[in-house]
Amino acid sequence: MLKILIVNRSGKITEEFAPVLMRFVSSEDAPADSLYARLDWCGKTGDFFSCRAELDGKELFCGRIDELTEYQSESGCYTEIRARSLQALLLDNEAKPQSYCIPSFDLIFEKHFRPLGFSSFIGPAGAFNGELNITKGMSEWKVLEEFCRIFTKTTPRIINDGVIDISGEHHPEIIHIGKNRIISFQKKMKKSMLISDLYVRTYNAGGYDLHISSDNAEMLGVKRIRYYNAAGNRTMSYDDITGMLQKAENKAESITLECIGAVTAQTGDIIKPEGDRKSYYIRDICITAGEKGIRTKITAGVKGNVAK
Repeated sequence: MLKILIVNRSGKITEEFAPVLMRFVSSEDAPADSLYARLDWCGKTGDFFSCRAELDGKELFCGRIDELTEYQSESGCYTEIRARSLQALLLDNEAKPQSYCIPSFDLIFEKHFRPLGFSSFIGPAGAFNGELNITKGMSEWKVLEEFCRIFTKTTPRIINDGVIDISGEHHPEIIHIGKNRIISFQKKMKKSMLISDLYVRTYNAGGYDLHISSDNAEMLGVKRIRYYNAAGNRTMSYDDITGMLQKAENKAESITLECIGAVTAQTGDIIKPEGDRKSYYIRDICITAGEKGIRTKITAGVKGNVAK
């Protein structure tokens, strides 16, 4: 059963609904998940602070309510809510420009994230050699991403009501989708997304001395050369550079499928549709509920082969 739980500012669940309509979206290109729900409700909404979506007792979404709209007409009335997950707190808040020398995440957490309501973190608390520079216009989410990119080489996650996980210990879940659940299936190859050769300048006085190539592009006969100047960027690692090429690989071959019911997965999880020998990494998930029941639409890509 699908339920929307309304939570007040004190953290108490005040209302529970079976939504008339619902749309949940999670995308690797947007740090915050989003939720839209239409509720068969006419009444006070002043204490509608945050909400949760649960499906058969499993949490699908948890976040703050951004927008409330109450509709009234001769045919009846209802309330719409739009919410984003807790990552939105980091996206919406600008960080104070400053520099940290030999920073620890414990210090960064206390200065930047606890004041926004985050409770704790999972990951190393000791100091790291190096410097974290926060420039004007950086969001708190960018601060978190930069710290992880420079020092821990992990992707940050928000879990369990405000816990920040920078440990990198989350492993992708493998999800099998049977043919009997699949409504539609599309496979696409966009050769124009591939980059065959990336030449990188690593020293100010040098040329483009680093060469990284794509085995997949070579196999398909694609020739697309790019040049990147990394000279002077002390925080950019070799993995960051290869990641640029890898991202192009991931988006070149993709599938889009729609299936019956909800697939409660995360971006980055692995999906294996029945009848396809390949595995795909989930990029976008959209779960909807309405007159046709619950449906899930997934876009996923194939990990490329980048020569080191």
